[in-house]
Amino acid sequence: MTMHNSGQPILDPQTSAQGHPQASQVPQQDSARPAAGPAGADSRQWSRLPQALRDRQQWCLANPSEKRPLQVNGRPASSTDPTTWTDFETATRVAAERSWDIGYVLAADDPFTCIDLDVKGENRPEEFHALIDYLDSYTEHSRSGKGFHIWVEGKIGEGRRFDAVEVYSQDRFMICTGNVVRAQPIVERQKVLDTFVGNWKKHYPSQSEADLAFFTRLLHMSGLAREKASRPDYIKRTLGMAEADYNPFGGGSAEHGRQVAEALLANWKQKRHYLLLDDDGLRREFPPQRWLVKGIIPDAGIGTIFGQSGAFKSFLALDLLAHLANGRTWFQRKVKAVPTVYVPFEGQGGIPKRVAVWRAARMGAATNMRFLMSPINLRQQEDRDRLVETLTEQGWAGGVLCIDTLAQAGPGIDENTSKDMGEMIAIFQELQRRLGGVVLIVHHSGKDQSRGMRGWSGLRGAMDFAIECYRSDSDDAKLEGHFRLDKVKDGEDGTVFDFCMSSHVLGQDEDGDPISSLVVNPQQREREPVKDAATRQAEDDDFIDAWVRKEMLAGLRPTGRSLVGQLATMRVERPVTRDRIRDAIARLEAAGRLEKTDGGPKGQKWLRAADRPTA
Repeated sequence: MTMHNSGQPILDPQTSAQGHPQASQVPQQDSARPAAGPAGADSRQWSRLPQALRDRQQWCLANPSEKRPLQVNGRPASSTDPTTWTDFETATRVAAERSWDIGYVLAADDPFTCIDLDVKGENRPEEFHALIDYLDSYTEHSRSGKGFHIWVEGKIGEGRRFDAVEVYSQDRFMICTGNVVRAQPIVERQKVLDTFVGNWKKHYPSQSEADLAFFTRLLHMSGLAREKASRPDYIKRTLGMAEADYNPFGGGSAEHGRQVAEALLANWKQKRHYLLLDDDGLRREFPPQRWLVKGIIPDAGIGTIFGQSGAFKSFLALDLLAHLANGRTWFQRKVKAVPTVYVPFEGQGGIPKRVAVWRAARMGAATNMRFLMSPINLRQQEDRDRLVETLTEQGWAGGVLCIDTLAQAGPGIDENTSKDMGEMIAIFQELQRRLGGVVLIVHHSGKDQSRGMRGWSGLRGAMDFAIECYRSDSDDAKLEGHFRLDKVKDGEDGTVFDFCMSSHVLGQDEDGDPISSLVVNPQQREREPVKDAATRQAEDDDFIDAWVRKEMLAGLRPTGRSLVGQLATMRVERPVTRDRIRDAIARLEAAGRLEKTDGGPKGQKWLRAADRPTA
């Protein structure tokens, strides 16, 4: 871990804003990185630029200290004279030779628009993440490493400026870095552009409906879905300022934009009618779920990998992160390449070996992850702020941040209380909101693995996805393991995946003993989903009911204690636990299927089936 002069932690190894991984269709780069900072050109990243841009002969060069376009011969180029432009291959070759930058010239006859988000003053990079997510098109860091360029299809004519947001469609030279933030194709967003610049007649029957659509977006992108916005005095105060000063294309501040959105929100709440969506509106406002790992991990949210000690959950998490960082298929599921950062709060000494073995098993391929090994207390706001600033300023936000483990991330918490676990959930939600992407928590299961995650029962409900790692008794000798999709929001729960751990020897220590570690190897294809909780409970109930009837036919009078005492015998037929037996008895009693009856062993009441069986 290296440090800025200010004491700000830098992510290892060799971190720069250019370092994060990109889309799966992009050629994999080698692990070496140039020593240049955010402003330095890295020619290997230019291959990540969208093919749609690369195919057009609208490229120029730029000196790293300037923004004006230059021709291949070094003379000034013009953003309105195509004879001064060149093709992508020539531009990149010459720029690489001279350590210059490259850029694309927007023209009226091409289909593209670039939205330039400028981080300056009090603006923070994470404030733009909602807009990046909403447009969901190719996005890269600007040359400074702090701003963003969102590329979309659509035209607005002359450029527009909204404080820290500039929108250009023609006669503009945009420096391109290939330092990808969102590795999507350039997608069509004409309707959004029209709404942003006030050309509402194309898509809306009235100005008021266009206003509503625009400020609905502004509301969500300004982070206004919070308690403060609902206070009557706050709305009233900002409404007056908005009415007096509103100019959608003027040079107001970001706070002014929030005030305008709050004013529109207040007016919206006072309307007599709810907004009714048609088919297109429903599709627009609620797009289909997007995935980082298809059907397993959504592209945004909070989730967990949990399991008992020895279930290989941390190995699985590391393997998942490395596949995400490289955009490689994971357990035969499609993967979207994103930046991944691993924060191991425990077992840090073993991480280098695990990474080395992962690479050795893949012919030396880099994980393309980043590892944060500095002490952090996520319960401290200052530490969370530094974490967000580190990831955002160095280009590692918006992907997956993995916290291993929950208990170590929140020192002093009581996992069994709603108060402490509620605090941790709020912390993870804050990090996800500020960083975007996914916050992944590695957690332990309880003593009874059948009861799920350790601690407060409300934790599972707060997760967007949950992956359970487990092992059976027969797995020990073979180093085999499994993981089950315990919860997948908008996906299919219950699917089981099998894997085995293989050992790799890296060398010898000073005493001549082997240095080795384990790596995850997927096994057969995924298995059909296992029974959900309700189905399993119903089958447990039928099993215990049948067991009681069998004992009654044998002349016995079973009690709750005697049934639990037969656990080993029962497990030959069904993998129940003590708690599952007790829970089934309680449900059967509540349903009237079992009745407590006098006359049991030692004066106890025994459990009788409600409809006594006959021989």
